[in-house]
Amino acid sequence: MSGQYVRRLLAEGAAFEARRGAAEAAGGAPPPEPSAFLVGTRHPSRGWLVARRELERFSAGRRVVKDRPGFDLTLRPPKSVSVLWALADDERRCVDS
Repeated sequence: MSGQYVRRLLAEGAAFEARRGAAEAAGGAPPPEPSAFLVGTRHPSRGWLVARRELERFSAGRRVVKDRPGFDLTLRPPKSVSVLWALADDERRCVDS
């Protein structure tokens, strides 16, 4: 994960915590959890601190993607072109000899 992605996850976690605190203070229903977030505390000299259990919660909720869709193409001339090339003289084959 890039640092920018982690900072975005931490910002989403801080916003979620604020919404949850506001909902609890108002006595309303808790807000729905975002699809991905991290909850941490900002330390003045060391940056963000994230608890191990928070990282375990985040990694348990992530789906491991192993398959990558793609295409495999093999392009060949028809057999008749290959036969013509094989039977042609060197000048027509464009082969330096």
